[in-house]
Amino acid sequence: MTAYKDQKIIGAGRLLSDGALYALICDIIVMQDHQNKGIGSTILKQLVNKCQETNIKRAWLFAAPGKAKFYEKYGFSVRPNEALGMQLIEFEFQQ
Repeated sequence: MTAYKDQKIIGAGRLLSDGALYALICDIIVMQDHQNKGIGSTILKQLVNKCQETNIKRAWLFAAPGKAKFYEKYGFSVRPNEALGMQLIEFEFQQ
């Protein structure tokens, strides 16, 4: 997913999936001047919607230090036992 303003990229997110069970949200990035305007949230929602459309059962991501709370707002949870990354098991995405 790519977000544009005045024909310039201001944000992007990538999703890798096997198309059947699992997906990895590789990264979501928004240019600093455009942060805190809902762009990252919109990109995340669109990536999760892609997962839902193909009945993906589980999505993972690795949050940058200090960014876990952003993803927790949307239903992602920190993996147990200090495992790296976060996961979204049930696709009851928090809007």
